Amino acid sequence: MIGRSSLLAFLISVVFLSSGNVTPVAARQPATVNRAVAEYQPDDKRNGIEKILDWGLAKVIRWNDDLHRNEVQRLKQFDQEFKELLKFRNKIDRKCLYATTVDDRSVCVEKGISVNSKIQDLRSRRFKSVKSIDRYEKMIAWCASYKNWFC
Repeated sequence: MIGRSSLLAFLISVVFLSSGNVTPVAARQPATVNRAVAEYQPDDKRNGIEKILDWGLAKVIRWNDDLHRNEVQRLKQFDQEFKELLKFRNKIDRKCLYATTVDDRSVCVEKGISVNSKIQDLRSRRFKSVKSIDRYEKMIAWCASYKNWFC
């Protein structure tokens, strides 16, 4: 059974909707509520150079999204490589801990130096990737702030 308050609220909403002055909440919300950035939707009434401009703007948006997605994948790959290098370095450290001959120790030192240089290189590349992701996110947010007028 419907309660008085819910019935009253329903009747009030019907009266307001029939007056034409108030639009329902679902109609006021944009279609991209769950997305961080609205995708550019070109107007179908345009012709000639306007369609080319719309095509170019949509292309820029896809380009930024693709670059952002690729950098995120690259960052995941860096993290995986870093974990593997750390495992390898720990394996070398355990093996070289009890090395008795000079040759074994020199090989351990060489491997340790090469692994440490790879780790430093990987850290610097990962830092550049993080900066790129940040730059792409700022560009996407900037484009969204102009409501896709520019990009």
